[in-house]
Amino acid sequence: MAPEKINRENISHILKLVEKNYAKVNHRSENIDFKTKMTVYRIGEGIYYSGEFVDDVRQGKGYQYWENGMYYAGYWKNGRMEGEGFLLHENLDYYEGEGKHGQAHGYGIHQRAD
Repeated sequence: MAPEKINRENISHILKLVEKNYAKVNHRSENIDFKTKMTVYRIGEGIYYSGEFVDDVRQGKGYQYWENGMYYAGYWKNGRMEGEGFLLHENLDYYEGEGKHGQAHGYGIHQRAD
């Protein structure tokens, strides 16, 4: 699916959920402003992205939001999470560290919510 530019207001409920979850884990490594005016694109069913693209593929720094409240802030390569990043799961588990080919890889911290 090619990225489809959407009105940020259309996903305000998702951004509020992500912001609420992000605050619950008291994450402090990156100060995210969820009210920023960055352009948002729908890249799949229930998946939204703000950030850099190369030929319609996520590449460079970006932020991804899922309808269920999951959130990723970090770097992308060829449409996959790659390099330093922060991934918050809907159950409030999170991973902060290095990734490769869309998976946790290398140095990082995985914190369980329970």
